[in-house]
Amino acid sequence: DAGVTGFSMYPSECSLPEADLSKKLKETDPIVQVKITGDMYQVWAETYYNCKSLKSCDSIIKDKKYIYDYAFYNCTGLTKVIYNGNSLGEIGDYAFANCGLKELWFKEDDSFSYGSSVLEGNPDCKVYGKLNSSANRLANANSCTFVPTDKLPQPTMSTLSSAVNGLRVSWDKTDYALTYDVYRSTLVGGNYTLIKSSVTGTEYIDTNV
Repeated sequence: DAGVTGFSMYPSECSLPEADLSKKLKETDPIVQVKITGDMYQVWAETYYNCKSLKSCDSIIKDKKYIYDYAFYNCTGLTKVIYNGNSLGEIGDYAFANCGLKELWFKEDDSFSYGSSVLEGNPDCKVYGKLNSSANRLANANSCTFVPTDKLPQPTMSTLSSAVNGLRVSWDKTDYALTYDVYRSTLVGGNYTLIKSSVTGTEYIDTNV
């Protein structure tokens, strides 16, 4: 028992499968990573307060989720938070204040409300999200650098070579890009057709050529 209900505890990981979390982690719990699943819809106030071993939080958002006041306050080892989906409801006051945040990702065009000083004390934090979104406004309100993920430059193709079962296309990595979409055209400069979406690496083998 680590002072939490509805948790599955591992030496370095903490999964959250339950609908509510009503007790705080102990400050000494050696939790390094938190995965918030679709079945859990809120993180109560001060849940991870002073949990300094915590380094990352990955949230798979399927229903409205609420991160309440001081939920991750003073988690000085927390460097990266990722929100997937588009159902975040609210981020409370000082929720991520005084952390070691370097990256806060919002992968979808989410609309959420947020309290005061959410990112206070994170001078090096970069907020990633869609231009003119709630993520954009959150970054501006907290004087953080905002990186618009929907305005990234097109990657440069580096190599085109034959593969055993098709044609291999490779490209240079684009800063801040999480995935890539691959298009094909039989004409130079036009009439492109999407052949593969959400490629996580920097190469793809087209087996239909």
